[in-house]
Order: sequence, then C-alpha cells, then structure tokens
Amino acid sequence: QRIVAQCFIDNFEEFRQRDTYRPLADAVSAITGVTESVADVKNDWRYAREKIIAELQRRGYTYITVE
Repeated sequence: QRIVAQCFIDNFEEFRQRDTYRPLADAVSAITGVTESVADVKNDWRYAREKIIAELQRRGYTYITVE
C-alpha cells in the first residue's frame, strides 16, 4: 500500500480521471519488478487512501471529502 500511495502521489498529474489504475499499476510494477494487477493496485490505493484520510482527520483536517 505504501508503494502504491507513493506512486500515486509521484505521478498523479499524469493520470487521467478515467484511466488512473492501469498507469498506476505500471508505475508500481516498475518499482517492484513484478507485474501488478490493476485490481490489486486499485484495492491497495483505496485502502491506503482511507488510512491517509483517517490520519489527516485525526490531526484536525475536517474538510476532507472523497469522490
């Protein structure tokens, strides 16, 4: 999840709204050296995003919304 989140953050400007997970899976695969499935990367990103949001809310950021 940490690698997926880092890849998303590093490359988010390159992702399109509708085609995010295939390029994200490719970026993660480039780091891990293993072909990552889109479904696995999607699940990992959603779980990591929930953790990030929970931590930010715990620190007092209450205006966070998720699409």
